[in-house]
Amino acid sequence: MYYDLDRIWSPHPQLHGDEHARGGADPLRGGAILFTRKAAGQTITTATDTKVLIDTKDFGPGGLQLTWNSTSNRIDVNETGVYVVSGGLAWDVNGTGLRNVMIFLNGAQLLQAVNNPNTATRTYVSLSFPYRFSAGDYLELYARQNSGVDLSTDAVDKNPYLAVAWMSS
Repeated sequence: MYYDLDRIWSPHPQLHGDEHARGGADPLRGGAILFTRKAAGQTITTATDTKVLIDTKDFGPGGLQLTWNSTSNRIDVNETGVYVVSGGLAWDVNGTGLRNVMIFLNGAQLLQAVNNPNTATRTYVSLSFPYRFSAGDYLELYARQNSGVDLSTDAVDKNPYLAVAWMSS
């Protein structure tokens, strides 16, 4: 299946009236993609699930389906449907333990990715998956590490980030 992201999240969906006829995004619903991130590093206490305090919306109007909740540092799902979720972190250099990135759904862990740390350069950990969400659900980005000392995430290459894109109802 081919997705033309420029058309899906266009701020002017009314210009793409033929998209719906081809089976793509509904031009009356607008686009539904949000890319949010944390603009600075954040200290993560060892052996503790820590919510990443997302503070910047980079792009995406969210459409009717998604809302960035800057007060709660999360993305709210306004419409039941299938979405693709991506999250990622970059970690400071430290060769001990493991590095995790987790997506929480409604306050509980939904999915995580784990990586062994690099000893010479920062460590990147990311995940991406499709999921059927219900209206009223919310998504948060969490981090965990077990190096034995507090570590910081690096605000580099648009990390840490949480992105959600609506695919279908």
